[in-house]
Amino acid sequence: MGRYIDDILQPGEKVLYSTNAHWIFFLPAIVGWIVAMRIPGAVAHGAGDPTALMLSVAGGDRSRRLALY
Repeated sequence: MGRYIDDILQPGEKVLYSTNAHWIFFLPAIVGWIVAMRIPGAVAHGAGDPTALMLSVAGGDRSRRLALY
């Protein structure tokens, strides 16, 4: 059994170029998974404070929080 593209080619057709996805293509998904894995702990640590939640997910802590007001 070959590749799907080889199975659907019509008589006289040929593949001119073939490639694979580069690993950088998956980087946004990898970053998303890392953030998603940190959210449950950040919610428990932040106890509902949105600024603390963002800093916990980003890897910071509440002691270095900027005053926005």
